[in-house]
Amino acid sequence: MPQMSPYNWSIYFTLIVLFLVLMVIMNYFSNIQNIEKKNNFELNKPKSTNWKW
Repeated sequence: MPQMSPYNWSIYFTLIVLFLVLMVIMNYFSNIQNIEKKNNFELNKPKSTNWKW
């Protein structure tokens, strides 16, 4: 059983690293989509910013 703890630690470590890499990749793609949406929304900016308070 003592040999199981390093094995489990390595599994958890790799899972955490993979999760962080996935988060970075998802943030990268979401930033690209946000830039594309901003370019598309620039045409509709006057409508979206014209708030009626």
